[in-house]
Amino acid sequence: MRNPPLLRLTWVAILCTAGCAAGVARAQPPSTDPYGVHGFAGSAPGARQAVPDPPQPPLSAARPASWPSSHVGADVGHRAPPPDFSPGEHAARPQHPGASRLPGRTPDASPPQGPTGHSALANAKPFFGAQVVAQVGKEAITVSDLLAQVPSIVDRNRDGMSDELLESQQEALTRDLTRAIEEAFARRNGPADPLIIHSEQIRAQMLGQLLRNQIQTLLVFLDAERNIPAEGLPEVRRQIDDGFDKQVLPELMERAGGGSRRELEKFLRERRTSLEREKRTFFQQTLAQQWIREHVDFDEEITHEQMLQYYRDHPDEFDREARTVWEQLCVQFVDQPSRREARAAIADMGNRVLNGEPFPEVAKDASQGPTAADGGRRVWPNENRYLSEELERAVHGLPVGQLSPIIRDWRGLHIVRVVERTPPGRVPFEKAQAEIRERIREERIQKQIDQYISELKRRTPVWTVLDPPTE
Repeated sequence: MRNPPLLRLTWVAILCTAGCAAGVARAQPPSTDPYGVHGFAGSAPGARQAVPDPPQPPLSAARPASWPSSHVGADVGHRAPPPDFSPGEHAARPQHPGASRLPGRTPDASPPQGPTGHSALANAKPFFGAQVVAQVGKEAITVSDLLAQVPSIVDRNRDGMSDELLESQQEALTRDLTRAIEEAFARRNGPADPLIIHSEQIRAQMLGQLLRNQIQTLLVFLDAERNIPAEGLPEVRRQIDDGFDKQVLPELMERAGGGSRRELEKFLRERRTSLEREKRTFFQQTLAQQWIREHVDFDEEITHEQMLQYYRDHPDEFDREARTVWEQLCVQFVDQPSRREARAAIADMGNRVLNGEPFPEVAKDASQGPTAADGGRRVWPNENRYLSEELERAVHGLPVGQLSPIIRDWRGLHIVRVVERTPPGRVPFEKAQAEIRERIREERIQKQIDQYISELKRRTPVWTVLDPPTE
């Protein structure tokens, strides 16, 4: 049985795919060249380096009382601490006895230009990535921990995106997350602002969801650490680390270019993470997922009567609007040297389909855009994908099974074909049983997880930067 995801990450859709078409060609070329590919005569409007051992401190030795000292009555191990200079003090730094001065120089009696000594440490601001945004028991979640999740979030939503587009989405999401954290700190440290703009609220919700996911993982992980016998933890860690080396590490090496460990470390640094962090995160998540199975029943029986009652209690969930399954061939202007060559490319694909090649195979071989990997298959309506007006008209108006003329929009040229249409209506109970069973199962599992997490929160102190400041 598949392991249900412990943490569900609700995220704003990474990218809306553009639809396709500005006009429909009026005349069809001869049957031997239906899309006019030959008749078109014009352009359309490492292994890590060994780190030496740290230097060892000298062994303590008794200091003879007769030896001179710059601090009367103090030995080497018990000297008085240096004086503390606070910002703005107008006092000259005391000169140590016997201190040498450069010839011709007079002692500098000007006040210090900034904090020094213990005061400097007290007033120093921590590195932004090291600032704590949440605390779960003894575990802290830092800014860097959150930012390191961005690449994996975008990867899970890449859906055919190019590497360039993937990188731009990572940068945009990193900016939004960074700004959300800065705004959260500002709300805690400054006066309350009753007027919070909508975009700031959206960013705060995004940050809150990400924090909740990490907090849940840490709560379960810490519970496992407390309850697994100490003598058994090393073996658990060995098994999970072995899983990381066999499952995750080869994939990371491949994505880094399949080179050395040094290249892998460079690849991970560019993604704001490290091999050590990836291994620690994998250990925590895997142990948490395994441990939660000790507190949740994933195999509880679901009876026919329970499914029928669910169907009766949730009729709106089984009402379906009209649905159209269609296929798409696409040539994007940005990927072509000229409009003439774009026209030739889309015409060639259309002719291949008319000559008997399966539409999905042609799409996988030559089509461009996010649908190519799926053989050009699309479903309308789809709330996660944008459809241009021209394509929408074609999808609505084409008879099932008929290829469209070449359609042009701001993004490129397209040929589409409708595969099937389903009228609106309610799904019968007989066809909905598998879906109902899965919904009941997921609801029961989630309810048990929520109860378990709530109990852990009562026993473990939790704080986040989004919590209202205490008076």
